Amino acid sequence: MSISGQTLFISGITLAAVSGLILFIVLISGGGLYAVCIPLFFTVSSVGIVTTTGSSLAMQNYVQAAPLTGLGGGKSAIPMGLIIVLSNMFAVACYMIFTRRKPGNNQ
Repeated sequence: MSISGQTLFISGITLAAVSGLILFIVLISGGGLYAVCIPLFFTVSSVGIVTTTGSSLAMQNYVQAAPLTGLGGGKSAIPMGLIIVLSNMFAVACYMIFTRRKPGNNQ
């Protein structure tokens, strides 16, 4: 049995939306730890489904929606590697800039 990438993606974003809504309802109603953990589990689990399937679909069918995946004409992995390196370096720089501690603060 084969499931298309688009079906898997739609299932993932539906799971994320429904579990996120349930999580929000549980939180505003004052649910306890166990009540929060169940929808939170499904919300976080959907991230793996959505990101991997979404990236795959972008590279396969929707190059206009993800222009960076088409750099290099699809013949080389170097543009992908460059984007990964630059994105990770930018993430580290943001972390270093925005988490700078004040002098004398030992926490």
